[in-house]
Amino acid sequence: MLTITFANQKGGTTKTTTCVNLATALAMRGLKVLVIDMDSQATTSMILGPVSDEDTNTVYSVLINEIPLKNVIRKTRFENLFIAPSNILLASAEIELVPKVGREFMLKLSMSDLDNQFDFVLIDTAPSLGLLTINSLTASDYIIIPISCDILSFVGVKQLINTVNIVRKKLNPSLEILGVLLTRYDLRVRLSKEVERKTKEIFGDLLFPHYISENVKLREAPLQGKVIYEYAPNSRGARNYLEFANDFLKRVKKLTKNTKSN
Repeated sequence: MLTITFANQKGGTTKTTTCVNLATALAMRGLKVLVIDMDSQATTSMILGPVSDEDTNTVYSVLINEIPLKNVIRKTRFENLFIAPSNILLASAEIELVPKVGREFMLKLSMSDLDNQFDFVLIDTAPSLGLLTINSLTASDYIIIPISCDILSFVGVKQLINTVNIVRKKLNPSLEILGVLLTRYDLRVRLSKEVERKTKEIFGDLLFPHYISENVKLREAPLQGKVIYEYAPNSRGARNYLEFANDFLKRVKKLTKNTKSN
């Protein structure tokens, strides 16, 4: 079981869109996937849910009331895909976690009895570097960083990398960057190519070979509570995320093979 967090403190990088559509693509291939929603905006939960604001059987109870994660896991409408949902209650967890002993490890401890029930655990995070994101990184094997191709693309990336290094040094020495994904890429716009060039310069081979195009269907799908394969299965966005799923699996296979050989 591999646990992967999607993180970038800048908003609008399509973390949630990427997490949800990768999870669904993997489940469609017969892989068993759990999505953990660590964002109080709960967009992931609304897409895969539903979950109400009054629901207490959520990630909030896992972190604050210290119940096992398995107690809040639910089936989604997709075979092989499960979710540990969140709602607005999670917004107060940042403050409520502060006085707790071992506050950075609450999510990791709650996952201890999953016993490799899933092939992948994917964690969606809020656009911040608070305790919820720290919990996610502490519980993860890898991080994926989506970077949107806009004028503020690299805002916060340096701080995120610093945070990853701190987590690796003090909380989770095995945490690694699985890759960087360019999103909202527009071939008609010079800025997209410039962002790609700079990303390659900074991250090298960590940049995934395929990008996610700027696509109106990808923006519309979450508003309808759907993943892209439901809303517009023949769209460029759907094709892009299937390509990304291939890139993801190839990289995981390569990394796990190298780990075993070492």
